[in-house]
Amino acid sequence: MKRWTICLIVLLLASCSINIFAAQKIHLKKILSLYDASADEKFVFGFPRGGVMDAKGCLYVFDAYKKKKLVKLDPQGRLIWEFGILGQGPGDLQRPQSVDIHIPSNTVFLLDQGNRKVLLLNSDGEFIREIRLTESASGPLAMAVDSKKNIYIQFFSAHNGFLIHRYSHDGTYMGGIVRMKFSNEKERLGGEKNHTRFCIDRNDNIVLAFKLYNLIQVVKPDGTVVKEWKQELPFTPKTPKYVQERSGLEYWDADTIVNDIAVDAKDNIYLLSGAVGDEKGMRIDVLSNMGERLVHFYSNVPHKEKLQEISIDGTNHLIIMNLLSNPAITVYEMSWGLSK
Repeated sequence: MKRWTICLIVLLLASCSINIFAAQKIHLKKILSLYDASADEKFVFGFPRGGVMDAKGCLYVFDAYKKKKLVKLDPQGRLIWEFGILGQGPGDLQRPQSVDIHIPSNTVFLLDQGNRKVLLLNSDGEFIREIRLTESASGPLAMAVDSKKNIYIQFFSAHNGFLIHRYSHDGTYMGGIVRMKFSNEKERLGGEKNHTRFCIDRNDNIVLAFKLYNLIQVVKPDGTVVKEWKQELPFTPKTPKYVQERSGLEYWDADTIVNDIAVDAKDNIYLLSGAVGDEKGMRIDVLSNMGERLVHFYSNVPHKEKLQEISIDGTNHLIIMNLLSNPAITVYEMSWGLSK
C-alpha cells in the first residue's frame, strides 16, 4: 500500500510540473523600433539584416542591397558609426551578408558575400584585418562565431559533403563540421543548394535547422551529433518539388518550415516559421536544447511576404527584422511568466 501511495504521489507531482510548464508564456516588451514610417529618414534601409547586440546594448545592422554598409546604433537607435566602402581591396565591401560579435573581445565579424571574405573590426568600427574564403567555389551564405573566436561558415552550396565549415580567428581552415544528412541531396536539399539555417549555442554547439524539411540537429564542434529530432508542426507541409521550367527558371516548390533559428541564454532554441503567420506576425516555436517543446508565440511584427529574421543576445533581447516590404527592426525584452 505504501509503495502504491508513493507511486501515486510521484505521478501527481509529474503531472503538476507538466501543467505548470505548459502554462508558461513569453512576454515581450518593445524597447526599440527602427526603419518604420516614423523613423528618421537617414536610418531607412531597403533590406535590413544583421541585428546583433553587444554587451552595452548597441545594435549592429547592415543593408544587404541598398546602402551596403554596416552601422552601429546606440540603445536608443542613434547612429554611432558606419563602415563600408564599395570595392574589392582590403577593408572594402561588395555585399555584406552576415554579422556577429565576439563579446569578450568586442570584435565584430562581418561576412562579405561579394568579396568572399570575413572582415574583423573593433568596437569603434576600425578595420583590423580580413580572412579570405577560398575553400568553396560557391559564395558564403551565413556566419557565426563561437566563444573561442572560431568562425563557422555556411556556403551557398554544400562543399565536400559538408554543410558548415570552420575557420580559426587567424583564418586557418579547420575543415567541414556538419555533414549532409541525406543520401539523395538533390531531393532533400535542393540539388547542391544548402537550404539550412544555423547558430551557435553557449556551449559552442552548432544548432542547425533544415528549412524545407522538418529536422533539427545539435552538433559538437568536432562534428559529433548530440541530438536530432523532428518538431511537431502546426500544419502539414507540402513535399518539396524541384521545378525546372522551359524558360530555364529553376526553383523549389516547398513550404519554408524554418526561416531562421536562434538560442537564448539558457540554450533554448527559437525557430522562426517561414510558413505560419497572421496579423500577430510570424510564429516562433521555442524548444529546449534537447528538443522538448516549451511554448510558442508570434513575432508581433506582421509581414506579408513571411520573410523575417531573428537573433537573441546574451541578456535575452529578441531582435526581429522585416526584410522586404515595410523594412523594420524591432527589439524586445523577453521574460518568462505564467499565462493569464
